[in-house]
Amino acid sequence: LVLSSRHFPRGMFALTAMLAAGADVGRILNHTADTMGIAKFATMSSFGADGSISSRVVYPSVVTAEQASDLQAVYFATNANSRKFEEIKHNNHTTLLYFDQEGAGEVTVYGRIAVCDEEEGKQRWDPNWDTVYPQGPETPYYRLLRVDPYKLEFVSARYHTDEGVNRTDWRPLTLLRTDGAWSYSAPPSQETEKVV
Repeated sequence: LVLSSRHFPRGMFALTAMLAAGADVGRILNHTADTMGIAKFATMSSFGADGSISSRVVYPSVVTAEQASDLQAVYFATNANSRKFEEIKHNNHTTLLYFDQEGAGEVTVYGRIAVCDEEEGKQRWDPNWDTVYPQGPETPYYRLLRVDPYKLEFVSARYHTDEGVNRTDWRPLTLLRTDGAWSYSAPPSQETEKVV
């Protein structure tokens, strides 16, 4: 799918203008969570010991409406014997990329991964993982991973959200999380920004 200006209606910038004027960031978090749910799967990237990047598709738990209001964490299962599990022991930085093809949108979650304890792994078990972990949360190699996000990038024709179409760097709408709260991150001025 090639995204062009025809995917983004003229009203696309209304939400960006509202955010810049101090509108509620909760709205964009809800649209972000909706897009994550529509996409269903995410591409998760991690770093190998040699500095290379590995990517694979994962099936995160659905972010509920209640969780969307502050989007504190994203959870998914992994195999304790996998390359991914070894890589996050050495470098816990990751991205999760969700793609909504029909809505011409994407969400990129930047965060740090933590391995949940056994109790949390049982509490947050998702039945969608049954085919991969046949004994449910009792499967010996099952581990639950939690991504603690600190940055979100979001663009969506479905939700008329993008601030990159009229920029030379096509920067997506960006939210940053500090001290547990999300805030809008205005793009740098094009006059002072260096595009590499």
